[in-house]
Amino acid sequence: MLDFDTAQQRLLDLPIANIPVETISLQQAQGRVLAQDVVATLDMPSADNSSMDGYALRLQDYLPGTPLPVQQRVFAGQAPQPQEPGKISRIFTGSLIPEGADTVVMQEVCTEEDGQVTITQAPVKNQNIRRQGEDTRVGSVLLEQGTVLAPPKSA
Repeated sequence: MLDFDTAQQRLLDLPIANIPVETISLQQAQGRVLAQDVVATLDMPSADNSSMDGYALRLQDYLPGTPLPVQQRVFAGQAPQPQEPGKISRIFTGSLIPEGADTVVMQEVCTEEDGQVTITQAPVKNQNIRRQGEDTRVGSVLLEQGTVLAPPKSA
């Protein structure tokens, strides 16, 4: 008689080439085993975007206590105009970063009056920007072949 570990290893060593591969819906996939790697087909995020509500600017335009005029309001899903020197753009979470802007300052450290924004806390370059591909890059393996699908993995 075989001990448990030996029997288990023999089962694991059996070829699985004869098991048919099927394409099923995600709802039917719970508890199933992936026949091949799941590979990212796009970058996530797909473009540079704001991680919070605030103001986008070119850091070189910041001077403590000096207000900057609001150039535009950028909503999620909207294509912004390029960032103009010496101006600031109102931006919301998930909004695309205007070309040329390199910093997003959260709204809580800004005051806006008559279309002018004063930043009350020194910004740091690249802060509050989610960069394209920061989470996942095209071609990266998201789930490996042989993974048993469970709710957290199928999300």
